[in-house]
Amino acid sequence: MKIAWEIGKIQYYLADVIQGLKSLPDNSVDLVVYSPPFWWMNNYRIEGQGGLEPTVQKYINWMARLNQQVLRVAKHRGSVLIDIQDSLNAESPVRAKGERKGSKWSFRRPLQAGYFETEAFDIPGLLVQRLRRPPNKLNPFYRLYFKQRLIWRKTNSGSMAKGSFTPYDISEILHFGANKRFLKRNRPTLAGNPWSSRVFEFPVDSDPIHPCPMPYGLAWELITHACPQGGVVLDCFAGRGTTLKAAADSGRQAIGIDLSQEYSERAFEYCRQLNLLSMVS
Repeated sequence: MKIAWEIGKIQYYLADVIQGLKSLPDNSVDLVVYSPPFWWMNNYRIEGQGGLEPTVQKYINWMARLNQQVLRVAKHRGSVLIDIQDSLNAESPVRAKGERKGSKWSFRRPLQAGYFETEAFDIPGLLVQRLRRPPNKLNPFYRLYFKQRLIWRKTNSGSMAKGSFTPYDISEILHFGANKRFLKRNRPTLAGNPWSSRVFEFPVDSDPIHPCPMPYGLAWELITHACPQGGVVLDCFAGRGTTLKAAADSGRQAIGIDLSQEYSERAFEYCRQLNLLSMVS
């Protein structure tokens, strides 16, 4: 895996997500937090990107493969936070890089057999059920287990109700724990501290390069509760580097992986402005 750059406590790697995860050592990360490409929501025009699989099931299969590696690199009792959004069975336009509202759309979401038109797939629910399966049936204790759904309410999403459809003004953050040991009481525990609410209210952030960066305040809230002080945070879809900067600013180590050279360069500029705490070893 090729390292693109390193600043203070941040390391940023250029790699395909699954291949990049395979190069990380076992049990090396306290918190994995990431927002993958949502299924047929954005076409980043990057060869090898996820989120453009021909069917929902193939998208879930891809997510399952990468999360097998996430489980491997996560520490026992570590948390995995996945920011994800559902899609509808509709030939909706898919924004590609360089296209703006009002453009002639180059891509449309493919209709899926077995669903009514405009029916919700419940991709978060499908993902939860898939990730609960142990990778090795002979060791049922070694798996991700589902802890809770957290909600990011986007206070300035700009999404409008249309017909019978409620605006897309939330994302679900699926909270999993990594269990790797036999449990006598069958009651796993997590490192970190609980949040005061399961609903986080933050505005959608904007960026001149990346179409959908995570807000800094949300990343800070997730990291400072779910990762022990001095721990290691991994974002395997690092993009602009918001989670990496929030991790470093709060005194944690940060590892980012992304496929895009352009996003790596943008993240370098974004993360150069670190607070003093992040520069202390």
